[in-house]
Amino acid sequence: MKLRYALTLIPMAFAVMLAVLQPGETAAQGSVCEGGFGEQSVVGSGAAEDPKAPVFQYIGVDKCKLCHIKKSTGAPYSQWKKTKHAKAFETLATPEAKAIAEKLKIADPQKSDQCLRCHVTGFGAKPEEIAPSLKQSEGVGCEVCHGPGSEYHKEDVHAKSREAGLKAGMIIPDEKTCLKCHNKDSPSYKEFDFAKFSKEIAHPNPEKQKK
Repeated sequence: MKLRYALTLIPMAFAVMLAVLQPGETAAQGSVCEGGFGEQSVVGSGAAEDPKAPVFQYIGVDKCKLCHIKKSTGAPYSQWKKTKHAKAFETLATPEAKAIAEKLKIADPQKSDQCLRCHVTGFGAKPEEIAPSLKQSEGVGCEVCHGPGSEYHKEDVHAKSREAGLKAGMIIPDEKTCLKCHNKDSPSYKEFDFAKFSKEIAHPNPEKQKK
């Protein structure tokens, strides 16, 4: 009897699933702004899944550089300043960007979500996940790749372990992280070689390499 009852539940479960999903719809649809440049990467607090989850905030590069400007740690802030990431917002005001925007019928690239999604830090985050210290002008800052740093940037967290940082909201970026913006949906896309370009923005910590 138990087996027969269980078998009757299987088609019911499929019926419920089909009723929820619309034809051709996937779980990812609806999360991307119309006309956006690739999949949107929004690293949030996780509060939507768990109301008790901590809220990690995007705090901006000025907070990161307090420690990451030191030569002893590889001066990652100075390395970032040399990259195109640091000028991502600024570049939206160039004639080249405006020409692309005009073709896409975008009035101002620096005010359009279609452009900002991959040219600023914390795009799409909830208001409570944005700290007052975050500046749009900083472009693609540390936290676009490493996650909102309000908790893991603290010295006592760094002193513990990588695991402590991960629990505090830190992300270890990989190729998928980059491909959310560096993809063919971008009107200025050029072939993306992860192995090559990741070396150009690498900022290894010499202290950790000695260990």
